[in-house]
Amino acid sequence: MTATPQSRPGVIAPRGLACLAPSLETRYREVMSAPTIDAIRDAISRLPKDDKVSLAAWLSLETTDAWDRQMQRDLSSGGRGARFQKQVKAEIAAAARKGTLRPLSEGFAERRKRS
Repeated sequence: MTATPQSRPGVIAPRGLACLAPSLETRYREVMSAPTIDAIRDAISRLPKDDKVSLAAWLSLETTDAWDRQMQRDLSSGGRGARFQKQVKAEIAAAARKGTLRPLSEGFAERRKRS
């Protein structure tokens, strides 16, 4: 069942949106008629097993791609993580100059010995 403004408690469709901005009214109707998460879950639960597997694979790729795009934005010049990335690179360079930089595998091996 898709939710409409009439089927969602407390949601009243604004009057006169079309005269103010026809695209706004169209977008409002699209949003308000979008299926609820419960409707999506219900639809997925009724899918054949092969379709569920296919959907899960697609969703995994979709979220992985979204994560990759977010990381690229964050670590790009001026991104949210750019300052952190610059700091890490500086610390690595300083450790290399001091001669204290070593392979990550050695650090993990040492940590395993301690625990």
